[in-house]
Amino acid sequence: MPGDREVTVGELISAARYVIGAPFQHQGRGVGGVDCIGVLSTTFALRGIDLAQLLGVNDNVSYGREPSPFLLDATQRTCRRLRELRAGAVLLFKMPRAEHPHHFALYTDKGTIIHAESIRTKQVVEQTFGRPWTRFLHSIWAIPGVDYPEDRAP
Repeated sequence: MPGDREVTVGELISAARYVIGAPFQHQGRGVGGVDCIGVLSTTFALRGIDLAQLLGVNDNVSYGREPSPFLLDATQRTCRRLRELRAGAVLLFKMPRAEHPHHFALYTDKGTIIHAESIRTKQVVEQTFGRPWTRFLHSIWAIPGVDYPEDRAP
């Protein structure tokens, strides 16, 4: 696993912006087509890091589109929950009437999110983090392997 150095927030966001415009593809992994977790997986792959290996999970691509407790369980086991937004954080969303959260996005340095939009544009987009997304926000997470400047000792 490439663990020699952490990815900076700037590198992470830059790689995510490279994926913008990729078509939505359920279970997709790569700029040819991705879903929300595929955006993150591809973003890390562009920086030479296997996200599943980094998090110690299998990159299972046989999941359905319905909310499942697996996503939150895996996130809780491998990431650090944050109390407030910060660039490079992963946001987990829970849609109305869903029992479990089931959508990921990356929060950027410009108050936007990068995610796979499966309904209107059917592609990876960067959009302002506002309504309706603020209503659906379930939790905010720091990913291991990312150098968050706020975590550095003074």
